[in-house]
Amino acid sequence: MIVLAFIELFLRAIDYKPTPPLFIESAHIPGYLQPNEDVIYRYFPRPELAPQVSPDTQYFLKDKPVDSFRILIQGGSTAAGFPYGRWGSLSGMLQQRFKRIYPDKQIEIINTAMASVNSFTLLDFVDEVIEVKPDLVLIYAGHNEYLGVMGVGSAYAFRGGYTANLLYLTFKDVKIYRLVESIYYDLFATNLNDQIEKEGGHTRRTLMANIAKEKDIVFDSKLYWQGVEQFTQNMQLILDKYRQNNIPVVLGNLVSNEKDFIPFSAITSPDNQAMKRFQQGQQALDQKRFPKAQSLFKQAIDLDTLRFRAPSEFNKIIESFIQGENVYLADVDAKVRNDSPDKLIGNQHMLEHLHPNVRGYFMLSEAFLMSMYKNSLIPKFTRAVETKLDVDKAWQEQPVSKSDSYYANFKIKGLTSDYPFTLTPKAIEIPTDKSLEAQALRWREKGQSWLKINQQLLVEYQKQNDYLEAAKIAGLLADALPKQFQSNFAAGMLYKQVGNWALSEHHLLKAIRLKPQEINARLSLAQIYFSQSELEKSMHLLKEVKSLQPAHPKIDSLINMVNRSQ
Repeated sequence: MIVLAFIELFLRAIDYKPTPPLFIESAHIPGYLQPNEDVIYRYFPRPELAPQVSPDTQYFLKDKPVDSFRILIQGGSTAAGFPYGRWGSLSGMLQQRFKRIYPDKQIEIINTAMASVNSFTLLDFVDEVIEVKPDLVLIYAGHNEYLGVMGVGSAYAFRGGYTANLLYLTFKDVKIYRLVESIYYDLFATNLNDQIEKEGGHTRRTLMANIAKEKDIVFDSKLYWQGVEQFTQNMQLILDKYRQNNIPVVLGNLVSNEKDFIPFSAITSPDNQAMKRFQQGQQALDQKRFPKAQSLFKQAIDLDTLRFRAPSEFNKIIESFIQGENVYLADVDAKVRNDSPDKLIGNQHMLEHLHPNVRGYFMLSEAFLMSMYKNSLIPKFTRAVETKLDVDKAWQEQPVSKSDSYYANFKIKGLTSDYPFTLTPKAIEIPTDKSLEAQALRWREKGQSWLKINQQLLVEYQKQNDYLEAAKIAGLLADALPKQFQSNFAAGMLYKQVGNWALSEHHLLKAIRLKPQEINARLSLAQIYFSQSELEKSMHLLKEVKSLQPAHPKIDSLINMVNRSQ
């Protein structure tokens, strides 16, 4: 034991194979943290064995401000916003809503979600989440429980079952374990490419094609109930840790495409029980027996042996947790159903089997927003609630740009061109049309960053006089670059130009905080307040301009104009 202790201390002293942390300091913005794009590697002895997934890059203050409100999101690919990325995700949709609801408040939304992970990863992240002091945690997870990393039927499953996985989460940070693991792979993984293939590592096929190992997990089988037990126990451990630290949690129940997507297992076995239930559901739908159709479609998902969609049992588990203290339900299922004429979930809200389209993501975020509001988990609104919760207005302001939507459709074509959507992989051609969105896609496929592409798009949309889309792009750039004055000022001015006073106010206020000596943002915001008859606020800003530039040629006449209107 003494020898092992010395070896462990020595390995720690030289920082042998450090575990990638969940959050790292930003190399670009001093004083800010960001989710670590390499965090998935902590679960694999070599990076080549890991799926190519990572949380989105976003920055937040290392030292949490006293007057800020911090929300952290956990989950899989849907919580991450696939295929739209950050702006279509729960975090992006909520951030856009909060601009209108709280234009003058500092609300941070940190998204740690990524594709392919399940409750084991969420559990492993909890202590690091607690360290960044969130005021609220939002969780949307469950679809990856069988085929995600450490899932019971996944190519990325570890040997030994649930207890072995928990032990792995405990010992993976021990240096001696990492040393023994490395020696094992050096000795026995003589052909790394074969080992990658054996372990289900990254190939040129899609992540879903790589990840499926146990292709048949029969309903009510031992493996099926192992997945249920895994989800139940891990979520209970997660909630207990947050409860002990007095951090409220909002859990979203799960939705997937029930009426417009056949069971995966029917692709290889067209006459199986899942497909029969699905066909019966279609017949009930044709007869407008909607409750019966819903019941049959749920049975079809439960009986689908290729489990890329969570069975209905998981929503029962999620709802059972709501009985606990400090845990609340975001009823995503009800919100999406109520947005559908027949109360059934299909292509109106889904892109394929479970990833929402823009409308679907919008309704998912609305479910979480309503839960936070009704349970008093977010700050009280400072203006009329009816205005702030205007769903139709919010939908018009949804943050997914034309180019991001175009790129997302291309990614979905790629996903659905391979297993399990088809038995024979198909090549996908990059679009060649001359639209600005297609050009942005080609830039992206050549390796240009989202940031650089959207800076170019901002210029091009203004040249095309598409100021509404230019305002949206400017707002997204401002959100991506929290310390940059120019992006916020540009967003504020463009939103003002298209008559969106609320979003203009948000960005101009942020610009003023970033550059207190700048007067143009104050003058523009004073004009907005004046047009909205908020004369005290307008006067306050004009007096600030007067103190900063007493000789400004127009300031006295502007102050007199406000005085006459009072």
